[in-house]
Amino acid sequence: MDSYKVGTGGQQIRLAVDITSNGIATTRGFLITSTDRFPISGCASKDATGDIIQMPIGSAASLKGNKLLIVTNILLFWPDKETRKIEFEKITARYVMDDGKDGHKEFPEADLKIDALDDFTDIWLHKTIKLS
Repeated sequence: MDSYKVGTGGQQIRLAVDITSNGIATTRGFLITSTDRFPISGCASKDATGDIIQMPIGSAASLKGNKLLIVTNILLFWPDKETRKIEFEKITARYVMDDGKDGHKEFPEADLKIDALDDFTDIWLHKTIKLS
């Protein structure tokens, strides 16, 4: 699992997500604490690219000791499985954290890339970042 040092101050930690796909994508960020999981307010893609434009996700002090889970769903819609498989292989993800103790840090790929229906139509990307 990747990690990012947020520090202990009141500064806002920022996240950006860049999804590259020829499908229709949506992304959402969640904070995982020791007792709960909940969506981070406003931490979601605004269009079908799945990208999250750099945005604050919380203060360093409130994030420290938790995990950030970023989930992307991509729908590939070509009629033949072989074309969908080619498009599946082209999918990439890049995650960027800023303004913590680690400064600017990039994570160049998802932890999991799942073909949910085993036909390359419903794809899921998962990225977990430990916040310390």
